[in-house]
Amino acid sequence: MALTFDLDAELVWLSQPDAATPAELSRGRFGVRAGLPRVLDLLDRHEVPATFFMAALILELHPGAVEAIRSRGRHEIGYHGYGHERVRTLTEEQERAALRRGLALFDERGLRPRIFRSPSWNFSPHTLSLLQEHGFRFDSSLMADDRPYEILAGGEPSGIIELPVDWSLDDWPYFQLDWSVPGMGLRDPEDVLGTWIAEFEGIRADGGLFTLTLHPQVIGRWSRLRALERLVEHIKSGGDAWFATLGAAGEHVLEMEDQREAAQAAARRGS
Repeated sequence: MALTFDLDAELVWLSQPDAATPAELSRGRFGVRAGLPRVLDLLDRHEVPATFFMAALILELHPGAVEAIRSRGRHEIGYHGYGHERVRTLTEEQERAALRRGLALFDERGLRPRIFRSPSWNFSPHTLSLLQEHGFRFDSSLMADDRPYEILAGGEPSGIIELPVDWSLDDWPYFQLDWSVPGMGLRDPEDVLGTWIAEFEGIRADGGLFTLTLHPQVIGRWSRLRALERLVEHIKSGGDAWFATLGAAGEHVLEMEDQREAAQAAARRGS
C-alpha cells in the first residue's frame, strides 16, 4: 500500500497558460497553505509513510513546505519534473536540459530522488533513456499492470521498475472541478471511498501494489480528507497490509527478484 501526494501547488496551473489566473493559482496555493499541513497531520496520526512528488521549482517556491515534509522523518520525496512541464511538448534536448536543471536544484538541497513521476503521467520518446542516463531506479507514471514490473526498452529490460498508477486511483478526476471537461470534479467522497476500498480489496487478494495518487490542493478539503482517513483505517483493520513509500516498495520488488534468480540458479546447479 503506497500513499503518494503530488505537491503541484501553483505549477500545475502555470503549466497551462490559459489557466494561470489569480483564481486558479489560489487553488494551488491552498494545497500548500491548508492541504499539506492537514495531510501531514493525518499521516502522523496513523504513523504512515508516504511519497511526495514535487517539481524542482517547488523547492524554491515553497521551501517551508519541503522542510515540513522532511522534518516528519518518514516520508520520501520523488521527482515530478522541473516546472510540471508536459514532456511530450519538448524536444529531446529541451527535456534533457529541464531534467538537469531540476536535479541540480534537488542536489543543492541534499536530495537525490530515485523515483520519477512524469507530470500528466506520460513519456516522450526520450523519457525512458533520460531516466536511465540520470540513474533513476523507479518510475510511477505508467499503467500496464497493478503489480510492479520492469519497463522494457526496445524489448529489452531497462533496469527501471514501474510502480504503476491508474486514473481510478487518483483524486484529481473525481474532485478537481474543470468546467471544460464534462463530468470531471465534485464527486461525493463517499462514492469515491467505495471505489477505492473495492480496488484495494481486489489488489490485496491478488497480491499487487495499491498506489493511491493524491494532491494536497484536492484531497485537503475536509470531506475528502475524512474519506481518506477512513480508507487508511479500513486498510489497517485488515492487519495484513504494508504501508510503504514507493521507494521501499520498489526495493522489496528488487529483493524478491534477486531471491527468485538465486533460487533458479541453485535449481540449475542441482539438476
